Amino acid sequence: MPQFFSKIVGVTFANPDGSDRQELIEDLDDMLQNSPFVDLLLKREPENAYDSNAIQVLDGKGRQLGYLSRSVCTTLAPIMDNGVEVKCHLEQITGHSLDQNFGINVQIIYWCDCCFRSWKSFHPSCIFWLNTEISKSLVAYRLGTAEIFCALKRSPLY
Repeated sequence: MPQFFSKIVGVTFANPDGSDRQELIEDLDDMLQNSPFVDLLLKREPENAYDSNAIQVLDGKGRQLGYLSRSVCTTLAPIMDNGVEVKCHLEQITGHSLDQNFGINVQIIYWCDCCFRSWKSFHPSCIFWLNTEISKSLVAYRLGTAEIFCALKRSPLY
């Protein structure tokens, strides 16, 4: 499944409700010490006055930690708008030892479940990822890769 790492931007701003994002991140740091996996939520914000592709990053309680960067949102917003499930995992909180503001590094993972189930048509982002994976895995020629390759050849978007 397509995945990449990114940073959250806007972590030093206050939220509209007055909550301090840096304090929320400090709470997440405590959670990360107790669990190796901390899921974050992504929420599209198409009405954002600065960027119609904006994607908020929220903690498990729905409190805003910041945004994905504009360049990441340009890619992910259309994918999310087309029904592709996008997951976000907290990878690292930075800034503890430097006596600076906290930052957050995240892992973004997405896979179009409808493409996976149907094998009849694929979203362009899924085709790109599958082609990349096929190129990397073709030498091994695992059964799963062969099935994906055959499905791509049948796809009208190929």
